[in-house]
Amino acid sequence: MRKLFSACLSCLAIVCACSNHVELPSTIIAMPFAASSPEITRRGVAASWEHARVYLPYTTEAAALDNIPKDASYPAVLFMHGCWGFDSEEHRNWANVLASLGFLVIMPDSLARPRRIARSCDRIDNYHNSSYLPVHEMRLAEIDYASRQIRQQPWFDGKNLFLMGYSEGAIAVVRTSLHGFSGVIATSWTCTHLTYPPLHGIQLPPETPLLTIAVDGDPWFPTQDLQGNCGDRMMGRANAKHLELTGQSSFVRLMKRAGRKFFNIPIDHRENHSTSVNEQARKEVIRFLHRYRRPASN
Repeated sequence: MRKLFSACLSCLAIVCACSNHVELPSTIIAMPFAASSPEITRRGVAASWEHARVYLPYTTEAAALDNIPKDASYPAVLFMHGCWGFDSEEHRNWANVLASLGFLVIMPDSLARPRRIARSCDRIDNYHNSSYLPVHEMRLAEIDYASRQIRQQPWFDGKNLFLMGYSEGAIAVVRTSLHGFSGVIATSWTCTHLTYPPLHGIQLPPETPLLTIAVDGDPWFPTQDLQGNCGDRMMGRANAKHLELTGQSSFVRLMKRAGRKFFNIPIDHRENHSTSVNEQARKEVIRFLHRYRRPASN
């Protein structure tokens, strides 16, 4: 028994020694950033709006902007997708939750913008060339453009415009300095980037209600400069709350890292990253929307 225990400790020591050299997940937020320019940031931003996915209240299937009835008035949620676009079920899941509460959900399609890199989740080696676009600044421009478009529409109730983002979209929603949102929800981000100040912290106006949700041990943020907690960045925000969901144990995460390193087992980025299937997360989002939604009579 003692020999078996010693052997286990030896294996763990090997894993720990190699864990610092494990490949990073395919994520843009751990990469160097090119300088942005207004021309690149706003180029083709209208296309993200024109190709937006829409979920009408009390429906479960995506539609287009033209399908929104113009003789109705809706509270709206502007939802910013992650770096993989709409491939993740996270977007459909959250849209169904929001639409079931009577909200019109609008998801701009960032990948529809012309001359944009296909996706911003490629490996780090692909970001040392001049073709990289400043995606995070582009996402801010999309929020600005879409929110202005929504406020001009006859189907917007004029009172309730919430902003929500997932993963790369969550980075954008906590960085916008725009005023006037009824509330902001960010899922699957740490609000932490110690080596790139523009992504570190929360830049929302301090009076904006904020809910952040993340899973402990999210594999998208493996390096020390990305590991943090949005709750620790909320100082001075009276209407802000962070929900940290329990993820896999440290031992399980360590063994999976070893499996990826030595046995070429692919990483499943949904593990400890997605939040939409978590009942506690859903309840917190619903509670947040109910609390800050203004009634139609006001």
